[in-house]
Amino acid sequence: MLLGQPHQRQLGIALICLTTLLFATLDACAKWLVQSLPVVQVVWLRFLTHVLITSALLAPQLGWGLVRVKNHRLQGLRGLLLATMTAMNFWALQYLQLAETGAIQFSVPILIAVLSAWWLSEHLDARRWLAILAGFAGVLVIIRPGAHSFHPAILLSLINAVLFAIFNMMTRTLAQTDHPAATQWLSALVATVVLAPFALLQWRTPDHWLEWVVIAITGLCGGL
Repeated sequence: MLLGQPHQRQLGIALICLTTLLFATLDACAKWLVQSLPVVQVVWLRFLTHVLITSALLAPQLGWGLVRVKNHRLQGLRGLLLATMTAMNFWALQYLQLAETGAIQFSVPILIAVLSAWWLSEHLDARRWLAILAGFAGVLVIIRPGAHSFHPAILLSLINAVLFAIFNMMTRTLAQTDHPAATQWLSALVATVVLAPFALLQWRTPDHWLEWVVIAITGLCGGL
């Protein structure tokens, strides 16, 4: 199979590494923005700019293909989950250091492995289960439950990690029936529409042009 060829696997690994860098940039921008703007507004503007930028890039190539999908219900659920995850992550960033939220996100591949065994009936041998247990132990070291430095916002980041793992499983399921560009665009559109009333109710106009630039960067990183 094509996906089994070494150069394809290397490309996949490179794309995942780039994605990690983009998400780190997005989180850094979000942490800076939520210090002066309401969290819901930042989340909404992140998705609004995401939709606008990706529409300009994808619509000329795909046209109506951006909205032609087979699994509308799962697409809508993925969009709601994306909005929820992003809001929880940005909320947690108000109180936690980027290193803490980033470290907790390293648990996502572990959770995906566990979910894949249950959801997709994928086989996990003893070595993989040992690696999973070791990974969870590492997460406990990071969050230090019971320690004086423990902040309740860590729970938001942990729940976000679980939701992100489920989100990835949804993405894999949708990849079998729908175009990936349509999936990523529709999810951002759903999040934009759902969050709009809450964001506009708490609207606070950015005071400086730099805030608008950083908002655009969040949308660009999220879309890419």
